[in-house]
Amino acid sequence: MMKKMIAGAALALMMAGAPALAQPAGEGPRAMRGLYAGMSEEGRAVMRTAMRADFDERRDERAKIKAARDKMLAIVEAETLDVRALKAAMDEERSIAAASHVRRQEAMLAGLEQLSVADRKAFVEGARASRERIAERLEQRRGGMREQRRGAE
Repeated sequence: MMKKMIAGAALALMMAGAPALAQPAGEGPRAMRGLYAGMSEEGRAVMRTAMRADFDERRDERAKIKAARDKMLAIVEAETLDVRALKAAMDEERSIAAASHVRRQEAMLAGLEQLSVADRKAFVEGARASRERIAERLEQRRGGMREQRRGAE
């Protein structure tokens, strides 16, 4: 179950962070080992465009999500817990995040529809490799934290 959670978190991070990680086609180390590894120049350009779609709008949405989360924290730290207000703030945060997620998936679908079979397969291979690298890094960090805790005891 933990592996599935890590894989799901890694995929979510990959999808959310992919626009920031993308480099111009054929440039840099990510072109050879990242999401676009093995893809044609055209395929990389299509996916880069799709994954960067509405970037400014998503930045605004992230700010709105942060504001909603800050609101939730303020409600929780109050002397008296207002459960209705907390639920409303949670609903607001979830609504903004869900709408953003839907738009990202729609952009991804539009890009994937334009790819050749070879580019789609290369994209999947790159996505799986990225997910594995992220899971490995998470595990390494967990191992380091375990060691730190043992040393503190």
